[in-house]
This record gives sequence, C-alpha cells and structure tokens, in this order.
Amino acid sequence: GRANYQTFGDQLGIDLISNPELAAQLDIAVKIAILYWNQRVPTDAIADGDVEEITRAINGGLNGLRDRESLTDKYLDGDLP
Repeated sequence: GRANYQTFGDQLGIDLISNPELAAQLDIAVKIAILYWNQRVPTDAIADGDVEEITRAINGGLNGLRDRESLTDKYLDGDLP
C-alpha cells in the first residue's frame, strides 16, 4: 500500500508516491523486494528453512503456504532452477 511506497521510496531515494509506476521497473522492483525481505523476515526463520514463519512474516497469515512449501521442497531437491 501507500505506506510501503513511502517507506521503500524514502529508503531508495525515489518518489514512489508521485510515481508509483517506477515500482514496476525490474531494477527498482528487485530492490524493493530485497528491502522488504530483509526488514520483515526473521533471520532465524531463514536459517531454519521455516517456510511457515517466513510466510507469516511476509503475508501476515498463511495464504499460499502449501504451494510455497511444495516449491521450496522442489527447489531443495534440485527440481527447480
């Protein structure tokens, strides 16, 4: 939402409030995603591979958890690039 555009725009030195379309540019979108991840996902959840805790940290709930767990398993098994 608007608060995220303000927060991450400020951190990147970009006016995302007046120019929200900038968030769709690949280079900016990647920077926003990395900032979001680094600020929201607990490092212990990452180290433990705790997909449920990571999902809660990002979504605030468990929407899409089963799919995320399946994709994580496939990735760890070498079935995804």
